Amino acid sequence: MIESVVRLSERIKAKVWLIIGSLLTCIPPALAIDKTWNGGTGNWDTGTNWSPAIEPTAADRVFINNGGTVQINTVADVSNALTIGSGAGNSGTLAIFGGGQLTSGGATNLGLGAGATGTATIDGAGSFWRINSALVVGNAGTGTINITNGGLLYTATGSAISIGNPGGSTGTITVDGTGSTLRGNTPTNNTALRVGALGTGTLTVSNGGTVSNFSSIALGALAGGTGTMTITGAGSTVTAAAGVTIGAAGQGSLSILNGGALNGGQ
Repeated sequence: MIESVVRLSERIKAKVWLIIGSLLTCIPPALAIDKTWNGGTGNWDTGTNWSPAIEPTAADRVFINNGGTVQINTVADVSNALTIGSGAGNSGTLAIFGGGQLTSGGATNLGLGAGATGTATIDGAGSFWRINSALVVGNAGTGTINITNGGLLYTATGSAISIGNPGGSTGTITVDGTGSTLRGNTPTNNTALRVGALGTGTLTVSNGGTVSNFSSIALGALAGGTGTMTITGAGSTVTAAAGVTIGAAGQGSLSILNGGALNGGQ
């Protein structure tokens, strides 16, 4: 009799665990939520700076659009798509410094729409911004990225980086100082860099800055685009496997000054 009860108990336990397992497999993945910055100057990981009032997750679309400055000086901050400055008259700023780290999993835009302005700075050794999708700096508006004092901006996919796209947009990336790096996807090196895709784009590499691991760089990539690249100062280098195309379909200008260097097929 006791043995029968024990066997029955074990069968009940097995069924309970089976039900629990089935329920767990039915839990849906986290839903994407639009998170909008509503603070002035403040920290990314302070939930009350966002609307809704919780720090963004890797599933969330993030908007910095109220003229405020979002600061990141801690590791492992995340988002999905990220837009800095969207719509006429709107602006936003992202500042990554002090070893801060951000990973953006979706499309990333600075200056999205005519009259919008988006600015980002990655400053200091150990500070980085990883983007796992396309990056447009100046997407019909004005976008600016400054990589300074050993900061790093890189993409982990083959999606292109465009500076100034489409027409009417203005984009600028500056890579300044020893250790400061703009890097394409590694180890495949299959990322294209377009400076002035359909708009106006400027890339400046100075004082030991580095641009590397790109498949190609086009200055004035498409008809109507104007692209300018300047490499200046000892130790400043730009490397692209297939080299640089000057005026691919638009207008392009390349200046190498004061010990700067360009590497790759020409």
